Amino acid sequence: MPTTTRVGHHLLAFAWGMSEAVVFFVVPDVLITRASLGSLRFGLLTAAFALVGSLLGGTLSYFWGATNLDGARHVLDALPAISIGMLDGAQHALATDGMLAAVLGSFSGVPYKVFAVHASSAGIPLTAFVLASIPARGIRFVLLATITRVLARYAVSVWTMQRLRWIWALVWIANYAIYWTVMPN
Repeated sequence: MPTTTRVGHHLLAFAWGMSEAVVFFVVPDVLITRASLGSLRFGLLTAAFALVGSLLGGTLSYFWGATNLDGARHVLDALPAISIGMLDGAQHALATDGMLAAVLGSFSGVPYKVFAVHASSAGIPLTAFVLASIPARGIRFVLLATITRVLARYAVSVWTMQRLRWIWALVWIANYAIYWTVMPN
């Protein structure tokens, strides 16, 4: 891939990570796994850019919750697959377990932004929130990049890149069809 295309891809990953940490409702994992089809290095770089964007977006959401928690909750409740019950559950989990709740929440289907807007009200300082956000976001990003590359390289090595891209698209379409169907909102 030409350098300019890679730069654009990484800028997209940064913007996607940032916007998903605030209001966008499709995880940057979609772009990370797409990048990982061809190269683990490219997938991990994409994950790094998405992580940095997520940290910036998470910081914006932290301040949004700190200054207008009711407004933030109202906006998030209007997004697909986010409910008042989910918002209340994340708020309670943060108050009880701190940022461990966000790290574990990364694998539970509760969006990062839901934890980010409640972190301040749970008494979590901004620095602790940002530092704990690195594993809360990064572990899943790296894990998905690695699994995708291993599957693309070894488990399905006889498939063409075109077929891998079609399967990647179908997997994400199915994932979101199921997720948006079973998650309350």
